[in-house]
Amino acid sequence: MKSPKVKGIGEVVTEYGAKVMKVVKKGLLGRSLFDFYGDVKTNALRVKESPSVPQTPIDQDGGVVYVKTADGKLYYKSNEVAEVELSAHTGLSTEEVQDIAGALVATGGTKTGIAVTYQDATGDVDFVVDHNAATNYVAEEHVDWAASGAGTIHTDNYIENVVQTTVSGSSGTVTSIGNLTGDVTSSNRATTIADGVVDTDQLTDDAVTEDKLANTLLAEIDANTAKATNVSTNLTYTTASDRMTIVSSDGTNVVIAEASGSIAGVMSVAHHDKLDGIEDSATADQTKSDIDGLAITTVGALSSGTIASGFGNIDNGSSTLDTGAATVGDLHVSVAGQATLDLIDTGGQTYQIFCRNSDDVFGLFDGTNSQTFFRYTGHATDSSTKLALLEAGGKVGIGTATPSQALDVSGNVNISGDIELGHATNTTLARVSAGVVSIEGAHVKTQSLTIKVFPNQFINNDDTGRPVFLEDDTSNTLAARGHSTGDDFYAFVEIPPLHKVTHVQVHASANTSNAVSVRSFNYQTGADNAISATTANFNENKAVTNIPATATQDLVIKCTPGANTVLVYGATVTLALI
Repeated sequence: MKSPKVKGIGEVVTEYGAKVMKVVKKGLLGRSLFDFYGDVKTNALRVKESPSVPQTPIDQDGGVVYVKTADGKLYYKSNEVAEVELSAHTGLSTEEVQDIAGALVATGGTKTGIAVTYQDATGDVDFVVDHNAATNYVAEEHVDWAASGAGTIHTDNYIENVVQTTVSGSSGTVTSIGNLTGDVTSSNRATTIADGVVDTDQLTDDAVTEDKLANTLLAEIDANTAKATNVSTNLTYTTASDRMTIVSSDGTNVVIAEASGSIAGVMSVAHHDKLDGIEDSATADQTKSDIDGLAITTVGALSSGTIASGFGNIDNGSSTLDTGAATVGDLHVSVAGQATLDLIDTGGQTYQIFCRNSDDVFGLFDGTNSQTFFRYTGHATDSSTKLALLEAGGKVGIGTATPSQALDVSGNVNISGDIELGHATNTTLARVSAGVVSIEGAHVKTQSLTIKVFPNQFINNDDTGRPVFLEDDTSNTLAARGHSTGDDFYAFVEIPPLHKVTHVQVHASANTSNAVSVRSFNYQTGADNAISATTANFNENKAVTNIPATATQDLVIKCTPGANTVLVYGATVTLALI
């Protein structure tokens, strides 16, 4: 062999040029690594123990075999295979072989008519053959033990205790047999066939002759031979509201119809109901007028029909009158003293409509809560109550089920007269005209939803030291005007209680951009920054950040005309209720 290596790096080849291995150096320490081109055969391969686990080779660099100093065991790992202990591999155990082979036999391949089960606990393999499902047999060898058809061995098709038979061709002779049981029984070769086993399907015509019949049956047949007999058996009947039908099983049905004025027959349901309603003591000479004049004292439930006006009196005594679904035309309740009509629902809630003669009162009474909630007094005077709506807490609600005041109205109230507050002598609230109200004769000013701001309400700032001028040079026009182009005008507006400012528009002779600034104003501190300012143009109806009225909060409008030729005519402030 020759080794053309340079500094320990190169290839080892034979004298004939065959490459044996390649030597390379890797790592910081320049360790030599040997890469063999073929198989390595040796009687023993010695692997030096390594105090640390070698690095895993990169992909396509093979694997590394090493011995750990810690346990002296042999290991292998590569880029594709995680560390595995080689010294621990001693071959498969008996149990492992059984688990592999048993599962393979039980689940692998096709087994027609054979069920295979691997018993892991005992290491056994059970084979169960289903003879009926199996197909790998000769037809003549197959016997169906389950079916009960012809040609099969089944409990329905063979005789127990057969001792000896002689069979020739397709027939056979039983020469010795034990006792039979079932529909055909035997005892000492005396055979008995049970009733119902042999019927006409098993007998041919004229197969039974007189010598096969019992003597008693022959005597009965002889006794009836000379008689002409017509007998109908199994008679039944059906009924309807106006007839009865007798049904013959082998003859003609007979219908017995309803009786009429000319023929007799059965009583119909309608006739029965009429007769059933006649009292025991009733006579046949009572006319309609006689019956109408009677007072009906007892009746059943009125479930239909109409009790018309003029029917007469119904005296139900102390019982409850239940009209059911009947329609009552006019219902009159007449009782001396106080007449009461009870209204009771199925849940037990009771209400009463009553009238009382002693004090001329009509009312509605809640029987469940024992409370009169409506009362009308017919002869009431000015000092008494004509109409009263009552509530348990002394409060009446109109449009609300939970009144919080003596009178609580949810909705609008239309009043044609005056409203008396407290004593009529000093607190009368009255309507004067449309939109005008007075209290004890003094007019009350109603609040409009707009406030007008006039030219004289604008005040100049102190930049020029000149006041706002009233411009009257233009014919038929009055307005506020500044002295200098840098003048700022301010107008202060009080916001009415329970209102808020929603829009502001400053009217001017020019549509100057960003000439208006709307802010809140505190008259006690002079602060104008409680609410963010809104900027607008002259003559623009600007929606502002809502400024609500409070004890100290009102409105200030700042105008910057930008030229002393721009005239300010006034402003409009729009309000809304809080």
